[in-house]
This record gives sequence, C-alpha cells and structure tokens, in this order.
Amino acid sequence: MYIYCADDNPLQLRRAKELVEVACKEKKFDNVEIVECRDGAELLQAVQKNVPVMILLDINMPVLDGLSALARLRSDNKKIKIIMVSSEDSKVVRRFKSGERSEIDDAKKVELLKKVVDRVKKGNKEEGKINSILEACGNLGLDPIQVAMDLGADEFIQKPYEPGVAGKVLAKHMTASMRLS
Repeated sequence: MYIYCADDNPLQLRRAKELVEVACKEKKFDNVEIVECRDGAELLQAVQKNVPVMILLDINMPVLDGLSALARLRSDNKKIKIIMVSSEDSKVVRRFKSGERSEIDDAKKVELLKKVVDRVKKGNKEEGKINSILEACGNLGLDPIQVAMDLGADEFIQKPYEPGVAGKVLAKHMTASMRLS
C-alpha cells in the first residue's frame, strides 16, 4: 500500500514522511511504502502509477498547487484519504480575505471559483484566465483551508507539525484507509 507526501519544501517533506512512519509503526502497518512528491503535478503522475490509500498534500506548491491537485484527485477518486497540510493561519487567511475582489458578493465568488475548479478538473488552461484554485482564493479573498474542505479534503493539519496532534490525525485516517483497501 502507498501513502504519498507532497510538499515543495524538503524539510517539511521529510517531517511529513517521519510523521507517517511513526504512525505506521504505532498502528503496526508494515506493508506501506511512503512516496515523496515535490509538487501537485508530480503527485498526479505518481497516482497514475500506484493509487495510494492516503495523501498528505501541501496547499501552496509550485507547478500545480495543492488545491488544484485536490480537485483533480477528487474528480477521479473519492476513496483516497486526503489530508491537507499548510502553514496557513488566521493572519494569512485575513490577507486572502483582503484581496482585490473583496467587494464581490459571496454568491458571485462561489460562482467564479466554481468556474476555476471546473477548468482545473478538466486540466484546461486558458490564456488570460486564472488556472489555479489557490490563485483564485487569493484573488477572491477566500480562505484556502475552507476551500480545501469544500473540495473534499478529509482533514487539515497545521504546520509546523505538532507530533501528537498530527500523529492522531494520521493514525485515525490510516486506520480508516486500511479498512477500505
């Protein structure tokens, strides 16, 4: 069985992998291979080869951000446990909410975000349009963590990782994932 960790920061990627290893030992899961991916595009390619039971997915990555990767993954597979990770906090979210389109009403924001999500799910890139869900969050003043949950993330873990908290979350979802596989 496979568990993927996707993060563009080598230190955070190593830390995520260590947390998964500890959770596997605690749950006595010894038939798990942990695969590292450095961006969302690399993750999607890896999933084509071997479908994982769980993914730890950073929100802010180059090439293909975690929110866009999440939308593409969820359009193909609803069973993979996907845990979003980020150093985003309330200060960063407030920055997103003060975006240039904050005067747009909430219904219009949802409609605009849906258009971006549909484009991302299809893998379409349109010149002069936003082709990243994370970028859309920033432009529309939306909380990327809430958008991740709305797109089907199973959980969110704040970085820097608190081993006790992160370990419990991983163990809970690993147990559920192993039952499904």
